[in-house]
Amino acid sequence: MNHFLSLLDELEQLITNNSYGWNNRQAVEAARRLTGRMRSYPEAADPDVREKIGCLENWLSILYSQRKHVPWGGAERILALVRHSCTALRHHLAAHPS
Repeated sequence: MNHFLSLLDELEQLITNNSYGWNNRQAVEAARRLTGRMRSYPEAADPDVREKIGCLENWLSILYSQRKHVPWGGAERILALVRHSCTALRHHLAAHPS
């Protein structure tokens, strides 16, 4: 689980270090590499974990878009949802260790 959590740490660092609310293809691609690696770990055998990773991918594609975040209340709102998704994933893993 430590390796999975380290990928989640990297993802959180990525959103901290990259500007959002505009097209940031590099950030989206970096995030997708991380979530793809997450899917390769045993924790991802849990359907809830796979669903939470999918949600993260969706929110991240909206966060790093020029306009997709607007109907959701803006980029700051999406950033909050990404952070919440990361926290929810951590809580799930803590409650359901593999």
